[in-house]
Amino acid sequence: MKTILSLDEPVVIGRPNPSSQPPVRENEAMSQDSSVIGVLRRNRPLGHIVASYLIFIVTEYAAWIAVLVFAYERGGATEAGLVALAQLVPAALLAPLLSAVADRGAPYAC
Repeated sequence: MKTILSLDEPVVIGRPNPSSQPPVRENEAMSQDSSVIGVLRRNRPLGHIVASYLIFIVTEYAAWIAVLVFAYERGGATEAGLVALAQLVPAALLAPLLSAVADRGAPYAC
């Protein structure tokens, strides 16, 4: 039986590199810190933007949960469901229309 992968050979990640550099091996890739976290560590403004977005998302979900818990405590599952529908239906109905309007403008106009 022919073995496809031998444990004695190093594992190569990525496409073959035609340049003079040797291919990146698995343990070398980890030491180069080329991951997303490494990029965010090297680019502080980008890291601040990503951290701000993370805080925004957590806050938005917390507000959603707070409103639904309040509605559930006040009127049970029916009221919580109606509140969720009241929040989602306008967005679902207006999103296609507003996205079409937004696409008509210049792509980089602010």
